[in-house]
Amino acid sequence: TVQLLRLCLQVARKQFEEVGWFGLNSRHVAHRVISLCLVMLGEDAAEVASVMDGSKGYKEVKAGSLVKDAVDFITSYPVCPVFGDMTSECMNVVRLAPGVEALGIKLTDVQDLSKGKSEKLSERYSITGKLDMARRNIYASCCQLEEMKASFFQSNTSRKFSPSEDQ
Repeated sequence: TVQLLRLCLQVARKQFEEVGWFGLNSRHVAHRVISLCLVMLGEDAAEVASVMDGSKGYKEVKAGSLVKDAVDFITSYPVCPVFGDMTSECMNVVRLAPGVEALGIKLTDVQDLSKGKSEKLSERYSITGKLDMARRNIYASCCQLEEMKASFFQSNTSRKFSPSEDQ
């Protein structure tokens, strides 16, 4: 489990070095990697702390407060995926972690949210919605391309060529 946690941190660091947007000190990492730590390690905060202490990005950050911050974030946005390719509600995963009860945090069921809030959160984090938006953008670009192509061919066919131009 600790090796998997170290691997998560290494991937985050490598992605930051290659892409430049996934910093180890950012809240993005705290809410995703650390919430995975909570799920994987449960109540063993000492194990989390030892791995965090070995990572240069977390020298001055307390692992316990980081885990609590991750849980607070997940409970505020219950349909937020842990990683972008996860479509399921990660709060149901975190609910199974013994560390949540140890912190004394009461989780609200997704089903208990008001219909409007639930739909808004689902729409915000829905991969399907993002794919639909991408499809619409591609379709609009294709339409523009077809219009440009039609106007290009129309301007070429409207020109009249005389035999003298060919010579």
